[in-house]
Amino acid sequence: MFFPRLNEDIILKTTPPNVAKKFKNYGGSFDATEMRLQVASEPMCQRATWSQYKHGNTVKFLVLTSPAGAVVYVSPGFPGRISDPQLIDACMHLDM
Repeated sequence: MFFPRLNEDIILKTTPPNVAKKFKNYGGSFDATEMRLQVASEPMCQRATWSQYKHGNTVKFLVLTSPAGAVVYVSPGFPGRISDPQLIDACMHLDM
């Protein structure tokens, strides 16, 4: 893994004061991010990566950022057709 594991002490030290006052237990933000792909030649791959939301073929990642805005975790890529709840569920089963 390229990113250090954050413990509570590191999170508290790097959380901006205005965020720490407003959100007492804030540990970071998750975001499901999609990136466009070149259209695959295989029809099955085209279907798996099609995103109706983006109107194209995409791959989706789950990204966790620290309160200070540093990227802490990036999941492996998943086909763009996966929903955000499915993506989060799949990532929770990975060794984070």
